[in-house]
Amino acid sequence: ANKIVKPQLNVTDSDGIYKNISDKGRLSIEKVDVDDNAKKLEGAEFNLYGPFGKSESPYNESNLVMEGESAYVMKTEQGTGKAVSKPLAPGWYYVKEIKAPDNYVAADEGQWVQVNQNATKESTFENEKKIAVYIKKVGTIGKVQIDGPSLAGAEFEIYDAEEGGNVVGHWVTTTDATGKEASNPVYLNAGATYWYEETKAPEGYTPIIGRVSFTVEATSVGNVCHVTC
Repeated sequence: ANKIVKPQLNVTDSDGIYKNISDKGRLSIEKVDVDDNAKKLEGAEFNLYGPFGKSESPYNESNLVMEGESAYVMKTEQGTGKAVSKPLAPGWYYVKEIKAPDNYVAADEGQWVQVNQNATKESTFENEKKIAVYIKKVGTIGKVQIDGPSLAGAEFEIYDAEEGGNVVGHWVTTTDATGKEASNPVYLNAGATYWYEETKAPEGYTPIIGRVSFTVEATSVGNVCHVTC
């Protein structure tokens, strides 16, 4: 008589239900504020390099995980601060942040993570917030600075170089309904030097000519820095 041979399935649970085991795994990245891990950060983007047989392997652009003809990029989502990868072959991967969340500093170094078969590897990455920098505009008579509140109506562009460079922010000085002076914050890297250029002076005043340098204090209390001009 002929004998029927049944295929060997991977695993069965207590209810007798057969389950297949995937030969791939996934990576889940969670992005949080370094000072408040309960604050989840959206908009971070990561490149993946791998898979490698071990951590600390040499890597370059040729090791990028690809999708079509482009690098496969993981991006954290609003609300959860998480990014979950597509199915990945088991092995070690190097995860490099290529874009930080708005107003945060991108990590200088990447991290090694190990993805295993039929499992999701969960990793948490922290970001340090940039310094909130405000400007106060004061008037002068000759070379003497006039004490008093900030002058409303001044506008500035902030550059990352003394000449040329990139515009990294804009300031506008205002007064609120109570007459209190204010400016919008611009988030900048602690310890870095920037240049502001006044593009519009308050009514009745002449603008400052050229670019003026300032350095963001790395030890600013409460991650806030004030610039007076």
